[in-house]
Amino acid sequence: MKIILKILFFIFFISNSVYSQNSYNKIIGSWLYKGIENKDFIECPDFLTFKNDSSYIIFNDCYGNNPESPIIEKGIWSFHFKENTILLKNRKYFINYIFQNDSSKVLTLFIKEISEKTMKICFSNKDNCIVEQYVKKNN
Repeated sequence: MKIILKILFFIFFISNSVYSQNSYNKIIGSWLYKGIENKDFIECPDFLTFKNDSSYIIFNDCYGNNPESPIIEKGIWSFHFKENTILLKNRKYFINYIFQNDSSKVLTLFIKEISEKTMKICFSNKDNCIVEQYVKKNN
């Protein structure tokens, strides 16, 4: 009986590790803000880039100081599997425009849905949060 429990625990642990790594790999890349669900046009969308080295960059053509590289924020990101969240930490702002109007030291992105091409996130863990959509861009 103990062997069966150990085998089941091992299978559970491996499957969670694979799922966690798969979600992490889906996050890596560049994501263009497409707006709140059922909204059509965004004039100045944010563009989030999550790098494999745990750094992130947020661009915005309308607010970035440098037209060739309109960076508005940089920092470190981490993925937390159990909570299904992305944490933006060590946030450095390059202009007065603050992503999501939240200047806290750590910003939590609650992943509601993620695939190879789309990510839906909230900035609150409440069930009635506003879901914001991003689409993955080819790097």
